[in-house]
Amino acid sequence: MRRKILILLFSCLFSLSVFSEGLATSARIAGMGGVSIAVDDLESDPFVNPAKAVRISKPLVLGDFSHQGYSYRHTYEWSDVDRSGNYAWYHSGNSQDRSSHSTTISRGACLYPLGANLVLGGHYHFSYSRHLSEYKGYSTDRTTSGDSIISTSWSNGYDSWKGKIPENGVSLWGGVRITPQIALGFSTELILESTEKETDKNESSYWHSGMSDTSHHLRKWEYKTTFSQKEFTGGVLINLSKKLEGDGTFSFGRYDQDHWQTRDVRDTIVVDPDSLSKHRDLAKEDFYSLSFAPKYRFNDLVRIGSVISYSWSRSINSDKDFGVKTDTGKEKFSSFNIGCGLSLTPDAKTLIALDLIFTPQKSTQDFFYTETETTSTGEIHQKGDISRTEERKYLNKTVRVGMEREISHNFSVRVGSNFVITKYDLKTDDKENESERHSSPSMDRGVSTLTAGFGYLWKERFKVDYALQARPSGFMWYSPLDFHHQLNITYSL
Repeated sequence: MRRKILILLFSCLFSLSVFSEGLATSARIAGMGGVSIAVDDLESDPFVNPAKAVRISKPLVLGDFSHQGYSYRHTYEWSDVDRSGNYAWYHSGNSQDRSSHSTTISRGACLYPLGANLVLGGHYHFSYSRHLSEYKGYSTDRTTSGDSIISTSWSNGYDSWKGKIPENGVSLWGGVRITPQIALGFSTELILESTEKETDKNESSYWHSGMSDTSHHLRKWEYKTTFSQKEFTGGVLINLSKKLEGDGTFSFGRYDQDHWQTRDVRDTIVVDPDSLSKHRDLAKEDFYSLSFAPKYRFNDLVRIGSVISYSWSRSINSDKDFGVKTDTGKEKFSSFNIGCGLSLTPDAKTLIALDLIFTPQKSTQDFFYTETETTSTGEIHQKGDISRTEERKYLNKTVRVGMEREISHNFSVRVGSNFVITKYDLKTDDKENESERHSSPSMDRGVSTLTAGFGYLWKERFKVDYALQARPSGFMWYSPLDFHHQLNITYSL
């Protein structure tokens, strides 16, 4: 018994520090293109509906690792000459753009049955996102008249933006079987906090013939944003018969954000830190979600399922300038999701699944701007308000297809794909100018994703699942590919 407890604690600590979530709730589902409506997955289902934790009969230690990153570089050079009579203007220069982004998420979880009808678990995740964009430019100009140089000049510029976001989260969940047919579950976030640090830098140099020296300018901004979130999910699982089951969930979340500037350097002059703290950007959001998903098994070959969910949120954003709200925004967002799924098992070693999902979404934003004026003594007074309403509508159509094939008793391979078509429409109502503008619906945009993966089971206890996702970084077919890796490790005592 002591040996099992030590193994459990060691495995849990190891998974907490190394592994993470990524493409989907598990690498198995991700490797099959994300198909999940008519497919069961013992390890990942409790993350969607905590009541499904009652299906776990042995202690499990779960670990995920997910990483996605891309880098982009572009160099452009130019040189041209303009002539007019005896005059000539020579222009040349070059520019370099560089952008890179990476996100790494690590997650560890432990599910432990306390008897036949009660399962408790804990979950920890850590994520780290980094983004860098950089621009360098150099240009020269020369003006001549015949063989004589009238003037020359050059300029050198540099812009960069760096952002880092570490995030830590701890949650608790559990499931209990009330009757042989009904189970209830819950999950709640105990801690979810993160701090984002941003740095903007602008530096330039300029020289022109006749100048005694080179003109140099430097500007640097630093920002800090703190996030906090609390979330609760309740779930129910009902087995109406051996062939029919239904599960439902309800979620509530609250999100807070505080953004402010911590440093401002202009050339060598540091702006008063006390004045920076008087400029703040605050945001609050409440989120609600309801879902219901029945599944029916016709026979050993065919199983169908469906999912219906509705989610909505309300958020308030406000900018404060020396204590005066200069910009306030209110947003309402709603999303209705309906999908159907089909899974086929033509033999004991093969699984084929298909999901069709339609998701209409609507977002309404109200903006309120307050015009201000600053007096000679530095006081800020309000002058008037301006309001505007923007309404956005989206329609997403998603097709997912995936297959899993068992090569041997302990090794399986998976392939899949999903295709998403998005339609977008924008309507703006400017109440200040009493005008209304409709944008024409944009063309349908489609994004296709290919996935592949494998699963390996060792001694019926230790399981490794891996998934790879490849999709274009933009909407054009020739856009560079983004790759997303996901690794799951599961240990069963």
